[in-house]
Amino acid sequence: PFDTLPGAMQGAPALIAGIEADPLRTTNTAAPEDEGDRTAFEATLAADGALELRMTFSGQGNAGTWLRGMKDYDAQRLRSYLEQLAAYVHPSAVLGEYETTDLADLTQAPEVTLECRIPEYAVTAGDELMLFTLPGLFYTARDVGRPSRQHNLHWEYLACNTASGTIRLPDGFRVYALPQDVDFRSPTVRYAASLREKDSALLFEDRFERNTLEAPADAYADFKASQEIRANIPRQRIILMRE
Repeated sequence: PFDTLPGAMQGAPALIAGIEADPLRTTNTAAPEDEGDRTAFEATLAADGALELRMTFSGQGNAGTWLRGMKDYDAQRLRSYLEQLAAYVHPSAVLGEYETTDLADLTQAPEVTLECRIPEYAVTAGDELMLFTLPGLFYTARDVGRPSRQHNLHWEYLACNTASGTIRLPDGFRVYALPQDVDFRSPTVRYAASLREKDSALLFEDRFERNTLEAPADAYADFKASQEIRANIPRQRIILMRE
């Protein structure tokens, strides 16, 4: 659907109707860059802990079908859905303006942008410290709960998911502590994330890649580790100190 070949049909035998000679073909498997989520955010943190946040979600291939699914929403249903999405970012988030590309236009990747305000996003520790986490990252390790796996791993399509964002820091504060960078590599997956300070702002970027559709059962440990490391990124505290 949505001008995207479903993952279960990629790399599969196909019979082309109307061709007399050798009608059997194998469908193409989309490259990882053509199957992935893209998240971008711009945020400004105030001295009182409030966060002004602008997020843009886009998707390529099968990863974009959840965005395409909004193409038939009327204005009320779309706003209601985005209010739920904002609440998923943070329970106190208040949805502001939002916009979408033409989600019915299959010639362009679907994209949804929303703005929200989150009062008291950051918490204080005494009079000197302010603590908060990276916003807008919906990472989870719910698919890898068991410590081991008996059977091989299978996925319907390759994946390359990225996120990037900027957080403008409040005047009168400086960075006290940041989470460490991550660079996890295995034959099955790779996940890298970095967070650095530049010009009174924090710059974040990460990238998750999976370049295979199948892996042996013993590769599960690496896949599990990558998911748990990734899910931990939005839980780690960023600490600012008052100057």
